[in-house]
Amino acid sequence: MAEKKEKKPLLQTFCKNWQTMDFGEKISASSSFVTFFGVPFVAWQINLAINSIEDNAQNFLSSGVQEINKVFIEKPELWPYFEEGLKASKEDKNYNAVMALADMHIDFFDALWIQTDNIDSLYEGDDWNSWNNWIMNVTKNSPNLCERFDDTKRFYSKGFANYLLKGCESS
Repeated sequence: MAEKKEKKPLLQTFCKNWQTMDFGEKISASSSFVTFFGVPFVAWQINLAINSIEDNAQNFLSSGVQEINKVFIEKPELWPYFEEGLKASKEDKNYNAVMALADMHIDFFDALWIQTDNIDSLYEGDDWNSWNNWIMNVTKNSPNLCERFDDTKRFYSKGFANYLLKGCESS
């Protein structure tokens, strides 16, 4: 019967071979090692970065909604101008506050529009449908928001302007 060859541990074999390699072979072995272990590590890091971007974008959006809601809590008299179709005239005591809150809504809607590039799920499915329903409801029920947007639409991207104008046209 043939004698069994003694198996050496892989690391021991590698280290022994390392000592006998010339410089070029060491560079080649090192780059193979880095590639083998580095590519999965880089992929993992990229995935972490993507998740972090999505988390930051979600946090930003939550904060924006909270800020708008905070205004309504502190000044409930502004609610009808955004949810019940009431229009403030320039003589209305709430006119400046309504227009400022209209700007706040428009800027938030624009930020949401921009974030659709950072949050894949945002532009598809239920998440986007929910956001879209809210935006269209506010634009439909706020003549002052649409008036303000008409005055400032040149400050926004064409895609966003066309999108928000659809909501304003439905009012």
